[in-house]
Amino acid sequence: MPSSYARIIVDLYCRTHQRLLMLAEKATETQLHWRPTPQSHSMAFHLWHVARWADYMQAAIPGMTPELRQQLGAPVQIWESEGLAVRWGFGFAELGYSQTGMSMSDDVARDLNFPDKAELLAYVGKAFAAVEQIVKSIADHQFEQAEQPQPLTEGIWGEGTVGSAILEHVVHDNRHLGAMESLYGLQTGSGTASI
Repeated sequence: MPSSYARIIVDLYCRTHQRLLMLAEKATETQLHWRPTPQSHSMAFHLWHVARWADYMQAAIPGMTPELRQQLGAPVQIWESEGLAVRWGFGFAELGYSQTGMSMSDDVARDLNFPDKAELLAYVGKAFAAVEQIVKSIADHQFEQAEQPQPLTEGIWGEGTVGSAILEHVVHDNRHLGAMESLYGLQTGSGTASI
């Protein structure tokens, strides 16, 4: 059992990533890309969006406080360093806020052709591993520190603490896990990732 509220939040965050990956690995290529209607998002979209936020988060956390910057340095987003938008053929699509899918138009989201399951899951796994390494290294007292203004998080979480930003992602990621479970369940009759 985690020993503090900070450790509980980190544990929940990482467990959600495990559930997302478990569900995605269980899905077939067809199921991952399936949409119940032409206007719907696929499981691949939800998975990519959560991974993009994990990747973005691992680059943003060090700038939240001077202590974290000194401790963690300045990580680079995997999405950017590997040039995945271009490699995946997303090109100049309007991918929303910092290419995370946030505030992306539904029309653009529906038109994205995600890569095959293996390539998508490779990115997802790297993004989850990177952010989890960072959040696990944050000391309990750092969770309570106020997030300082920085370009990577301006206008995202509002005024809060390092811990509240991470908790926002626990909530966010679980919402998308639920959407994926629903899409999987529509196709197979059973959609839970946690049982």
